Amino acid sequence: MKKFYFLASVLLAAFTIQAQTTIDFEEITLTPETYIPATSGDGTFVSKGATFHSYYFADWDWWTSWFAPSNMTDNTTAGFTNEGSAYPASGANSSSNYVVFLSGDADNGYISFDDKVDMTSMAITNTTYAFLSMRDGDGLAKIFGENGDKDFFYVDIYGIDGNDTIATTRFYLADFTSDEATDHYIVDSWENVDLSAFQGITQISFHLTTSDMGTYGPNTPFYFALDDLVYTEHTLSLNEEQAKLFKMYPNPAQNTLYIEGEGSYEISNLNGQYILTINANQKTDISHIQPGIYLVTNQNQQTQKLIIH
Repeated sequence: MKKFYFLASVLLAAFTIQAQTTIDFEEITLTPETYIPATSGDGTFVSKGATFHSYYFADWDWWTSWFAPSNMTDNTTAGFTNEGSAYPASGANSSSNYVVFLSGDADNGYISFDDKVDMTSMAITNTTYAFLSMRDGDGLAKIFGENGDKDFFYVDIYGIDGNDTIATTRFYLADFTSDEATDHYIVDSWENVDLSAFQGITQISFHLTTSDMGTYGPNTPFYFALDDLVYTEHTLSLNEEQAKLFKMYPNPAQNTLYIEGEGSYEISNLNGQYILTINANQKTDISHIQPGIYLVTNQNQQTQKLIIH
């Protein structure tokens, strides 16, 4: 009976909906109409299980990439002095706070999570600085789409676990590549970006690309704003669950069974009836057990299926 209740709990857990976390930055206290680049100390700040990492380039004595919590609402002032404002003049869903990201040429700023997460989405928009530069041009950058130019400005978003890129998606902050002028746009509102393919990640990084490049790098201001990062605790896949369990072989088995692990293990049938206790790291004779499907459970209540034929 004990094993039956255990199996029932496993099945229930498999269908449990993980609680969502939304990183909306509203817990960060800001003076009205300010932004604070994370460019002191170790260049990080933390919000709801995520750490935002700015990057300091020692050779230049300069923070080349940073995240800045902001509540600025200025969507009319052009130029570098207004680098901390999102063009919609608020956070996503008319909230107060959001974050502005400046991407240096090396794309060294990134977001890390305390544990593996499954992403759902992220809200992104243009900063006022970038939006007005693309719409009107400035002393360095061109007007997007001028003279029929097929201009673009986009961000590639990478979901990473260790050294592995799990998924990537691209979001256009401006797109004038269509032959139809009615399809041209510069993003002026908060847009949700689907990140559902970002499963089991520990890090998010960004890479910005523009069509307006100069001799020394991009002419387009390499900024965007982000808000409402939605994620859940990572749900292990079947292969990941199995990797966490003890090893036993052969399986299917016939005469002997070897379990690699610690302590003792109980074999029971699918009705929860006890069959046999065996010890780890030694061959055990199971030739007397009737062919069928059985459950092997360790002292931590981890269970694997065993087939005897």
